[in-house]
Amino acid sequence: MEDSTASISDQIVYLRIMDAGVSNSQICVRGEPCRILFDYRMTRFGGGQKVWWPDCSSCKETLSAVPPSSGYWMVLPSGMDSYEYESNYTMEPACRPVTSFPICTCLSESGDRPLVLGSGSIAGPTLDNVVYCVKGHPRCIITFIDGVDLQPGTDYIHIMHACGKVQDRDNLFGGGRAVMTEDLKFKLASAIADDAKAGVYNLCWCRVSSTNLCNETFSVEAGFFLLAGPNKLPLTSITLGESLTLQNIGGTSLSKFDLVRVQAKCGGKSDGSKFIEGTSLTQVGFFEFDPINAQTLGAGTFEFCWCQPAVNLDTQGDHKCNVSEDFSVLFGELKVRCPADKIKENGLCKDCRVWFQIADSAGEVCIFDLGRVFLFLTILALGTCSIFGSVCMVELKPSCAGFFGLRLMGRRIYIDDICCEVEGKQMVLTTAGFFDTKDFRLEHHTHSWRIRVLDKHRLEILDEEGRVPRERADSSRGFLVLSIWRTFLHTCPCPLPALPLFNRVPIAFASPFVYLLTKWIFFYVDVPDEPAIAALFLSELIIAPILRHFWKRRRPVTSIARRLAQFDAMLSEDNPEPQSCARGPHRAVTAYQLFSLYDFFQSFIKHRTMYYLEPNIVRPLCDKFQLSYAERAGPHVVQWFISHYWGTPFRFFCDTVRMHAFDSSGSEDEETWKQQSYWICTLSNNQYRISEELGVTHTDSSFYLALRSASCKGTCLVLDELALPLT
Repeated sequence: MEDSTASISDQIVYLRIMDAGVSNSQICVRGEPCRILFDYRMTRFGGGQKVWWPDCSSCKETLSAVPPSSGYWMVLPSGMDSYEYESNYTMEPACRPVTSFPICTCLSESGDRPLVLGSGSIAGPTLDNVVYCVKGHPRCIITFIDGVDLQPGTDYIHIMHACGKVQDRDNLFGGGRAVMTEDLKFKLASAIADDAKAGVYNLCWCRVSSTNLCNETFSVEAGFFLLAGPNKLPLTSITLGESLTLQNIGGTSLSKFDLVRVQAKCGGKSDGSKFIEGTSLTQVGFFEFDPINAQTLGAGTFEFCWCQPAVNLDTQGDHKCNVSEDFSVLFGELKVRCPADKIKENGLCKDCRVWFQIADSAGEVCIFDLGRVFLFLTILALGTCSIFGSVCMVELKPSCAGFFGLRLMGRRIYIDDICCEVEGKQMVLTTAGFFDTKDFRLEHHTHSWRIRVLDKHRLEILDEEGRVPRERADSSRGFLVLSIWRTFLHTCPCPLPALPLFNRVPIAFASPFVYLLTKWIFFYVDVPDEPAIAALFLSELIIAPILRHFWKRRRPVTSIARRLAQFDAMLSEDNPEPQSCARGPHRAVTAYQLFSLYDFFQSFIKHRTMYYLEPNIVRPLCDKFQLSYAERAGPHVVQWFISHYWGTPFRFFCDTVRMHAFDSSGSEDEETWKQQSYWICTLSNNQYRISEELGVTHTDSSFYLALRSASCKGTCLVLDELALPLT
């Protein structure tokens, strides 16, 4: 049987007509046996005589059909010793109304006029009764049942799926049975059992007799019973804070005045428990509710309770649907879930106490979540990479096997200048910055250096034991590289003067708070799903290097960098398209080119040596073309080969060359002696192809080629006063 329609099949009601004399009238009750007596002493009937009812229109038409086309009939048996005969017959309830009928026979089959032997009638309810009751109403009173000779006190009705023997399923209608009262009404004990489905059912009738006490069998159909109410809904689930709407609710005899409440239990007492109510004033079967929150209902499992106000209070009782008891019809359940990552405790939604736990699917308990652990570790790793990427330096460095790998180094600080002060008692680093200094004494040291702050822009370089190093180092390029720990300890997250307090908090102490903030953002605030979070961090890792690149471009240019740009422009005017030339004697520079280089960078060179000049001045001027300085400035054919010591101060070296040029030229004219050309390894060798300059053997080296060339007049050996280069 479906929710809204009862399955009603045609049933054959068996009637037995007995105790009716041929000359008397007898009332037979539907569903009960009757007896018809035939007195052979008073008739001329014999065995084989046909008797039929209730249609006595024509003997010929009726008896020509076997059995007759309409009505019911019997054949009197032969050799009866008794004058009474008992007949069993069936009557279709859908075709036979409750009324009187004749009992007929024919004297001959050819006769047209039948002989009426007597009459009979059937008492009981008619078949077209329709009864209506509403689920949840306190009483269901059937005020009228149409029928013949209905008797108070003995006539019962029962609401059943199908009339007949009472089945277990009919017990669902615990209150669906009543006896006729003196005022000809049937008052059901209750409207109908709460768990009975709304729909159309059979109205079954029974009269108490000696053979049937109306306890187990109700075989007489008396019409239909309509049980008004909604159909059962499947479990509905929503999240706390969402709006609730019920639509397209099916049922029987629903109206736009129906009311629905969501409460803890249908039919419960009005004890102040929370509930929400929806109405359907605009459309039948449509109910709209206010958003469900902790104040209106809370989290948990609740019931959909239905109520239809009574139309006739005189007969149906006081049922105005204004108290919780009136909403007794349960037609569904509502599960109000807590939001994701929250569990229900006493109707309230609370967070899981441990970050690696989430609420289970039911929102009842916290369970371990591997995905959350992975997500947190991913966030931690990406956050760590972001901090290291912002503060530290990642270098792509080739390995001995030819592969490339990433090397993480501490913060790089640009070097403006490294020099010795106070007669060599201090090695001072100005405006901070040892990476890419091109000074082997700094970069190839076996231990780390220590730094002492002198003032805002000057740092003193010390060895690992805090002493002034014996080695002398000079550089105007590269970086001072802090250790990773010192990077975090001495780097502040915000350089803005508007945040002086935060600007004095090292990243080593600030980053844990960033992680705590990250945890709060991603685990206590509604966030997108995991792919969106991953995309967010990947975007950060892509955007961060770009922003860092532009940030680096905003850094102030060092003094030597500006001077190098100016001198490079001067070289480009004299030699706009420098070209490579043969090694050896063709890569000499004039005294004029040497002195121009010294004079322009004199403020930086000071007392420094070739160890400073080559990486800080010569190489940066040649980086663009990857040529020797002689090729960059304009090469000349060698006249003199210079042998010197790189550790000699460059200004002493230039003074020596000046004196040699003056003497070797034999002229006091400056324009003449400055044209003397010299092969100087620092300026004549291509510093980017040293292996080629050295050659396979000494005779193939650039030194040998220049020294033994036809244009070379001799060798100029540069010594100091004590001739220390020879020691």
